[in-house]
Amino acid sequence: TPPRWSSGFTLAQHGALAVWAVQTLLPLATLARLTWTGEGLQSTLQPALRELGFSFGVAGAAALLSLPLAWLVLDTLPRHARLHTFGWLLFLPAAIPAPLVGIGLITLWNRPIFNALYATAWMPILAALARFAPLAVLLTLAQQQRVDPLLWDAARIFQANDHHASWRVRLPLLAPGLLAGASLVFALTLGELGATLIVAPPGQSTLTLRIYNYLHYGASDVVAGLCLVMVLLTLAAGAVGVLALAWGARRATLSEPHRTTLL
Repeated sequence: TPPRWSSGFTLAQHGALAVWAVQTLLPLATLARLTWTGEGLQSTLQPALRELGFSFGVAGAAALLSLPLAWLVLDTLPRHARLHTFGWLLFLPAAIPAPLVGIGLITLWNRPIFNALYATAWMPILAALARFAPLAVLLTLAQQQRVDPLLWDAARIFQANDHHASWRVRLPLLAPGLLAGASLVFALTLGELGATLIVAPPGQSTLTLRIYNYLHYGASDVVAGLCLVMVLLTLAAGAVGVLALAWGARRATLSEPHRTTLL
């Protein structure tokens, strides 16, 4: 049964939502005004299509690769692992400054045996995974904690083997958490700068790096247009994650007739 919050707590939630709306809509409106009073969005975006494509490639690859990593981590955790026990381990990478992540990747991969990987597009992808993949694990673990335990018990009893249960039952139940985690990794990778600035391959740049370079020349209307694109893409990825979590909440529990049948 969902908890019943007090009226004061509900009022605080509404206040937090109002603050979030102001913090989101006000910068968005300001960026839109600066963009349309300048060169316009199309003129601003046209020279940056290469960087936009590279950003999509890096963010998409990081999001996709975070899925098997999240799955493997969940397999190694105890079956009844709790967020309060293992969550702090997943947040450790977030405590490491981004430049140190970039320096660590250079120290690790700048060796003759890794010449085929070093100074390529894989380095920004590895930087994004090092920083944000644990967050995908955290969301997937949270989804696992929301699933009715009777569903896991039924899967182990009625499926032919563990692999069959994983693909037929466990993967569909964890899919919302995996999708939400991938969306979060995608959104955060789009805006990643600190580590990407250090490990970006020569001749290739992300949209965030282009914005960073433009800031030195005072091109405020161009920066506003590119930042507007970044905000819209991040909001779209965040919307996918929120919808995935809402979908997961509906799939995670058994209806009362099904629960009675299993019991």
